[in-house]
Amino acid sequence: EKPFASTYGDAIKMQALARDHKVKVMTNYQMAWWPTNHEIKRQAAAGKVGDVWRLRGVVGHGGPGSSGARSKYFFSWLTDPIQNGAGALVDFGCYNAIWSLWLKGAPDTVYATVNHLQRDRFPKVEDNSVMVLTYPDGVGIFEGSWDLPRSFQDLEVFGREGSLYMNRNGVEYRDGRKPAEELAVTQLSPETDDPIRYMIDHVVNDKPLDHIVAIDINVQAVQILEAAKQSIRESRAV
Repeated sequence: EKPFASTYGDAIKMQALARDHKVKVMTNYQMAWWPTNHEIKRQAAAGKVGDVWRLRGVVGHGGPGSSGARSKYFFSWLTDPIQNGAGALVDFGCYNAIWSLWLKGAPDTVYATVNHLQRDRFPKVEDNSVMVLTYPDGVGIFEGSWDLPRSFQDLEVFGREGSLYMNRNGVEYRDGRKPAEELAVTQLSPETDDPIRYMIDHVVNDKPLDHIVAIDINVQAVQILEAAKQSIRESRAV
């Protein structure tokens, strides 16, 4: 389950063990099995909006619950700065980091800032985060929050010629300043639209894991989060 690891050092060790022992390791993300997530990638790669120069993502909701037997222990782990690595920055920043890598590659710098708005509820970790990732030819602006009034897992991709907007329900395309149009979304095959079926298919048939669930891209995602934590500590871009 995302994120791949709580620290970059752990991620590197896990990657080496998987390689040395020929073990397939998959990191699960909710949107990895959404047809819309793959559609926006396909459209961006095909040049639908021109060269992609700006990414804007927001992932969040009102925060994790802590009541009930299961939620009690999950909440304790999720809000532990050591076990989970941070609060909302890691919980939802991992989605943003993986999107940035998948659509734009590794950034040059990471700048991050956080808010601690609900100190009574989350005494040990931040509940809101913003990351700015810089590229030689663009930027990624990403929010991860436990303070939003409703749920978001939205991504917008900008080129000079237009933009693409995605959530679970669809992909919207704008050609310049023209009105938005809903794009047809190609459905995923049965073995690629579910984490268990995908994993079984790739293990049984010895296929390499790909897209946002693969190990190498997830090591990079943890590296981005590690840079974000350093940026917060030092109040500078890393």
